[in-house]
Amino acid sequence: MIRLPEKLREKIEREALAALPQECCGLLVGADLAVTRLVPSPNLANGNDRFEIDPGLHIGWQRKLRDGKEQVIGLYHSHPTGEAAPSDRDLEDAAYPGWIWLITGLGEKKKPLTRAYRFFDDVAGRRFEQQQIVSE
Repeated sequence: MIRLPEKLREKIEREALAALPQECCGLLVGADLAVTRLVPSPNLANGNDRFEIDPGLHIGWQRKLRDGKEQVIGLYHSHPTGEAAPSDRDLEDAAYPGWIWLITGLGEKKKPLTRAYRFFDDVAGRRFEQQQIVSE
């Protein structure tokens, strides 16, 4: 179960629409499985069908949060013409086992839908497992 305030989900969905035709992306900050804030990132990837979070932004936030209760606990990104589900490329590029992935799919109708997943890489293999989102 992922705790995600409704205002943060809405912000991700607005970013997804504003980034069209590209994917939006950013970091999730929080504690345990509770998201407390978003850190938007420029999408450094070439093309409209992938994302790349600015590594300097990522490292900077890890340093900034080093001694606090909050940590970088995941990422978010959008699929401008696809579903709110991990793509094959997402699985190939995934790192940081245990991280939360929030994916906003816009589909053909450009109506945002956000779902949560956790990435695992263990004896059972590399995979995403869908998680329930609880709004606060």
